[in-house]
Amino acid sequence: MKTILVLLDGIGDRSYSTLGNLTPLEAARTPNLDALAAMGANGLFHASTPGRCLPSESAHFLMFGYDMADFPGRGLLEAVGENVPFDDADVLCLCHLDGIRIRKGIPVLAHGRDQVKGTFAELSPFYARIASFAYQGIGFRLHHTRRNDGILVISGDVSPHISDADPITRGKPIAKIMPVAGATEPEKARKTADALNHYLRYAHDRLHNLTSAPASMLVTQRSGRRVRLQPFSDQWGMRPLMIASSAVYAGLANELGFDFARVADTGDPGRDLRERIRMAFDDAKYDFIHVHTKVPDETSHKGTPRMKKKAIAAL
Repeated sequence: MKTILVLLDGIGDRSYSTLGNLTPLEAARTPNLDALAAMGANGLFHASTPGRCLPSESAHFLMFGYDMADFPGRGLLEAVGENVPFDDADVLCLCHLDGIRIRKGIPVLAHGRDQVKGTFAELSPFYARIASFAYQGIGFRLHHTRRNDGILVISGDVSPHISDADPITRGKPIAKIMPVAGATEPEKARKTADALNHYLRYAHDRLHNLTSAPASMLVTQRSGRRVRLQPFSDQWGMRPLMIASSAVYAGLANELGFDFARVADTGDPGRDLRERIRMAFDDAKYDFIHVHTKVPDETSHKGTPRMKKKAIAAL
């Protein structure tokens, strides 16, 4: 028997007055979802603890039957998905350029990743300017992966148990990197945090005097390191395939032992999802197929409730 798990990532939401105090899912016309609900069994599932908001990568990791104590980190997953070279002992961080302003001697976030102007080609020289650094035996290599996104590879006697620099919210201070409380490698974490703070200051020094620079601060978040995990097929006895578009899912598939079919997101989310489900139905090789769309989640981040309602209706 074949199991197909279709996941509409980010479809849950709050209610909005612009939608008559309905959620986008409640407001959208969804005859196919309604028919499936009528034919099947319905319930609520939380991958962790009700009330806890999970990022997509953590939710999927738990949903596939793994323990968060073994989670390798978003930085590791995206590095794998973007084919960034690294060694298993390296620490991987997500990073991007931000604009800052100085308030009472403290750098605060003025505009974040999506507000920094420029194409991939236009931003590449600024990533290249801060591409390598070393401090007390710890090395840094910055890989520019998408328009204003990169992966920072930290090598040496290092630990992923460090905090983020990115405050996310405008007007909040850029955070100093600190070892995470209760880290299993406290001394490694302390040295890693100290070296990363030196690198981020170096990056700022290299960028802030450039009149052409669209942003003057590199910020990091979601550090990780490879953890050897039991393959999904060994754990559950099913040969798995993941059909998705994002690098983080390519990385997750690799680390959990899924085969991965990378598909493109077009301007027609309904057609995209239809084609992915057809791929799953037509397959005769796999026992478990995860069909993924990130459209509701992306629309939540960048759109309006009405836009999300429209996207859900298309799906």
